[in-house]
Amino acid sequence: MSRSDDVLYPYPGPQLVRGGEHRPRAPTPYQAQLGAGARPELSLVAPVYNELDNLRPLVARIEEVFGGRLDYELVLVDDGSSDGSGERIRELARAHPRVRGVLFERNCG
Repeated sequence: MSRSDDVLYPYPGPQLVRGGEHRPRAPTPYQAQLGAGARPELSLVAPVYNELDNLRPLVARIEEVFGGRLDYELVLVDDGSSDGSGERIRELARAHPRVRGVLFERNCG
């Protein structure tokens, strides 16, 4: 499994996951650092649609505010952007262990 697979969760659109069909994912590197079963204190979720130029400043500001204060994760949810936001999220997720990406294949509204 590549590093990007650990931090990116491609998502084609709304799906129903039934109890018997769900398989737990391997822990991400950040979760492994926290320890077995540990979860971040705070999960920040940011919707993204054609926000290519705003993603780096957003991540930088969140790191500035929350950096050493608490364990957090930033989940960037790309709603089928056409400006390269999805690739930028992949890049940020590889560079920043607290950043996660959820990428929709198309705009879901």
